[in-house]
Amino acid sequence: MSSSRLVLVSKMVDSCARLACFCIGLFFCLAVWQHQAGHAYSATHHHAVNSDNKSFNDSAPHWTLNNQVLRDGTVQRESPSYLQQSSLPSNISPALELAALGQDPVRRRPQPVQVARTGTTTTGRVQLGRQVARVTPEELATMVEPSLKDLLNRSTLPQTPFVIETLRVFATPEGDTSLPYTMERILGAGAASIVIEAVQETVPQEPARRRRSWFSRLRKSHAPADTRPRVALRFPVVDVRKKQQELPEVPEAELLSQLAEEQLRLEIHKAALVSSAAGTEGNFDSEWGFALPFRVGRLSNEGLVLAMDGSGKAILNFVTVSPAMMCDLHTLRSSSRTPAMDEFVVMRVLQLAANLERLQLTHLDITDENVLVGRDGQLFLGGFQHVRAKDGGISCGKIPSVTFTDPRLAHCAVNNPGSYAAVNPAVDAWMAGMMLLRWFCGDVFFNRRSSLAEPRQAVQVLAQLQADFIAANDYMVSFPAFTQWDRCRHHVNERFQFIIQSLLDVNPYKRGAPSAQLTAYFPVTG
Repeated sequence: MSSSRLVLVSKMVDSCARLACFCIGLFFCLAVWQHQAGHAYSATHHHAVNSDNKSFNDSAPHWTLNNQVLRDGTVQRESPSYLQQSSLPSNISPALELAALGQDPVRRRPQPVQVARTGTTTTGRVQLGRQVARVTPEELATMVEPSLKDLLNRSTLPQTPFVIETLRVFATPEGDTSLPYTMERILGAGAASIVIEAVQETVPQEPARRRRSWFSRLRKSHAPADTRPRVALRFPVVDVRKKQQELPEVPEAELLSQLAEEQLRLEIHKAALVSSAAGTEGNFDSEWGFALPFRVGRLSNEGLVLAMDGSGKAILNFVTVSPAMMCDLHTLRSSSRTPAMDEFVVMRVLQLAANLERLQLTHLDITDENVLVGRDGQLFLGGFQHVRAKDGGISCGKIPSVTFTDPRLAHCAVNNPGSYAAVNPAVDAWMAGMMLLRWFCGDVFFNRRSSLAEPRQAVQVLAQLQADFIAANDYMVSFPAFTQWDRCRHHVNERFQFIIQSLLDVNPYKRGAPSAQLTAYFPVTG
């Protein structure tokens, strides 16, 4: 009797095993079919594709960077005619757009540099997050030139909510783009832009009615966390008077239209260039550490300019929408620091520069003003207005942050401002070294050499370094630009000294690459 039961149980087990194998095989086939179907088109929204000619429908929502977005955009009907890109030819080559979509079958998609977390770097990031949380809006406002603050106050941004009409979408936007924004604080400003933080108003939801327990009614209720989407909005600042002197025959309205179109072309080119190098669309902040805009647009119901002062400076009605950051690293230079914070900053700056190397891009503007600090203490690289492909070129008269640039470019800016100079990752290596030196030691690089109030003198100091290197005529030995570590206000450990000295080598053939420094001193895993 027991033997027959065992046989019956054995048959049941065998049947169950066959059924399980059949189900697994069926699910596997379905998964393969779904994977192939998902790769039929590169668009995020499959309903946006016309199945007859495999082209994007104009009425479909485009949430990713693709040919249709780069060529025609997502301009709403009420958008101004001066930014209707149907009549504006794209300067982006088709090959670049295909590469930006990751459709190039030859090239392999690069991966960001991965660095394992250590107890020290994790602690440093947490401490940096606590430090940045203590920065008040008043402190940020004091770092902005008074004339730019006055210009901002002339606009309607600080007083009333505003709606942003989308002109281009480069990545999935946060929140509902149709809802209005309200300015919270000014994040920073420079000669060419004003950056503010804005919070998006959300639709209030009816709270669920339920009977609260006696304990929950008894204890004090805490205010709910503010989870409204926050973004960083960058508005270009232009000198209209100067532009009018350069182009006296162009009417003011047409001139402002041209300036806005230039800004739009710049953002399109920047997004396409980085997307092409990475072989992906969006998520640059989480994957690569790059704070790039996920959409651009204009304020609805506003004119060509948002404000203009008596000197002719104006805020253009053009805005880039980027992930919100707390402040830049320059804001924290004078704050108290810990060895763990220094360790994390050095590691992260090298990692960001190494990511540029891996993408074969040259940023050209790595300064502490463009290294941004997130709410959790993470560092991101912004300011991609001047990014170039590897071995690209730039006019020597338009070099950004020329007082901290590679001595070779400074030499060209001083002696041949009308010519062009080749750029490569060695420029970013130098600028990363200058940024780290300022983080540890302040502006000691130019002390005893020039007046910090005179940027032209600082540029000439860098140009003279290049002239001395050329006169030495020895490309086989290092030519360090800074070795006087006793002039720093705080002690800098030998490991960081060696990293910075290696980056600040005037000889480009001996200059240390950020990726090499990162691998030598930090646990790189990929």
